[in-house]
Parts: sequence; C-alpha cells; structure tokens
Amino acid sequence: MSLNSDPAEDMDSIANESSRHFPNPLLAGLAEAMRSAAEEFRRREVERCHVESTENIDRLVTRREEGAGALRMAAEADEAAIMEWSKARLDEVRVATDDQVAQCFEGLAHDQAEIERAVELRVARAEGLARQFEDELAQLFEQLPDDADPTAFASLASQMASPPDFALEVDGRADETEPQDIERALGSQSAATESSNQPITTDPIPEQQAQRQLRPDSGPVHVSLSPGTLTGAGAVRGRYFPEWYGEVDWLRTTGREADAVALLLDIVYATEAESRAEGGPVAPRAYHELAEIHAAGGDIAAEFAIVERFSRQNRAQGAVQSQLLARWAFLKKSAKR
Repeated sequence: MSLNSDPAEDMDSIANESSRHFPNPLLAGLAEAMRSAAEEFRRREVERCHVESTENIDRLVTRREEGAGALRMAAEADEAAIMEWSKARLDEVRVATDDQVAQCFEGLAHDQAEIERAVELRVARAEGLARQFEDELAQLFEQLPDDADPTAFASLASQMASPPDFALEVDGRADETEPQDIERALGSQSAATESSNQPITTDPIPEQQAQRQLRPDSGPVHVSLSPGTLTGAGAVRGRYFPEWYGEVDWLRTTGREADAVALLLDIVYATEAESRAEGGPVAPRAYHELAEIHAAGGDIAAEFAIVERFSRQNRAQGAVQSQLLARWAFLKKSAKR
C-alpha cells in the first residue's frame, strides 16, 4: 500500500485479500467492519476540518472588522482633539490680535493727545510772543516824545527788538526759545506771580534779560518754564509732563546733563503713574533720552537699568519703543557673556 493511494481502494484491496486469505466468514466480516469504521472516521475528520476552518475564518473576519472599527474610533477621537486644539489656538490668536490692535489704537490716541497738547502749547506760545512783541513796541513808542527829532527815532530803532521767528515755532526747530512760560507769553506780567514761581534754571537778571531782548543781534532769550499747579497722575512740578520736554532740550543743549536727568526721571515717574491710572501705554521719549545720556557718558549700568525699566511697562508700538527694546535685548545678552 503506497502513501499516495486512495484509502477506499486500499480498504477494498484489503477486503479482497482477506476474502482470499481468510475464507472464514468471521474474518471477512471483521475486515468489512473495519473498512466501514475507517470510512466513517475519514468522513468525520473531513467534516471537523471544514467546521474548524470555517470557524477560524469567521474569527479572523470578526477580528479584522473589530480592528478596523477601533482604528476608525481612534482616528475620530484624534480628529476631535485636533479640532479642539485648533479652535483653542484660533481663539488665542484672535484674542492676541484684538489686544495688539487695541494697543495700537491706544498708542495712537496717546500720541495724538501728546501732539494736540504740543500744538496747543506752540499756538499759545506763538500768540504770547506776538502779544509780547506788540507790548514791547508799544512801550518803546510811549517813550517817544511828541517833538522827537530823527536822532530819537534812530535811538528807538536801535532799541527795537527783532520780531519773533514764528517759522521756528511752527516747524518745531526752536532750541533756545522753547519752552516759553505760557503765562508770561500770554501777557501775565504780575510781579507777585513771577516772584512766587521758582524756575528750574537760573535766568539772567532782569536788567541783562531786558538788554538782550532790546538788542536785535542778541537772538531769542530762553525763559525757563515755571512750576504750575497741576496735580495727579501725569503731573511733573505742577504741569503735564510733555510740557517739560523743551526744558530738557535746553538743559542738554547748555550742558546741564545732571539737571536734565533729574527732570527726565520725574517725567518717567509721571508717565508710569498715568499709565497705571488710565491703563494706557507709557510715553517712551523720557526713557529714550535717559538711555542716550547714559550711553554717551559711558554708564552702561544706568543705561541698562532705564531700558530694562521700560521693558516692564505697558508699551505701545512705535519706532522709539522698538529701539529701546532692541537696546535692552542687546545689553542683556552682552551681560550674560
């Protein structure tokens, strides 16, 4: 019997051989029974194999479907998480955008307010200079007698002050002429008021000041800004802090750096107080000028201190602000080396 032969044929051959070799009916019956049992065993084994194969295939298909469903649920959960993250980021970007836009417009409003105050100051100064020039001419002509001769007119002409240069006021190029005391420029010449207001700088004595005003070639005279009566956030020595920038320019022009630094520090305190009170950005000019003074004097520690102080304030957007922050970052990086 070969390994590749059919079992049924093998059983038939065994039965035939048995009938030939075992003519005994008992032996022939036993051979036939064994053949039937083998056939039944073969059938049952084939059926069991088919059943187990079908069950195994069904389990594999079920497992595949369950795995695909789990992967689909995981992907949907990841998609939901990504959408939530994206929505949160969009909300953050939207809020940051709104804040930046609001800060830009707050800075714009603040700068516009400073410009309006500066323009009002220059308008008042120009009106006061015109009135002062008119009053000086009136006083000179009052001294002219009715029977004056040409010599008197020549003497009067030599004493006549030069008209104010209004172009300097409009263009903002005046150095020694700003800031003027507005009360004096508007014609308030009360002796009591002038004696009670102590200026920041030492002015020429009245006689020297009058002589300089009467000489056409002497140039404009600087009149120091006197303290006022304003109080509250933003006030410096009784006045709104932007009014003192002209005094700072004059102090720096005349080499009085220490006095300029003291006044600029007062302006820094005032703009920070105003920022805290009103919630707006600080004015950057005083920080910038202090940084310039310290840098020019080689005091890097003082320069770093003022630009670092500015970096902690509520700031608007602008070129001066960017310069201060860039200088602060540079000095901070240099200090770490």
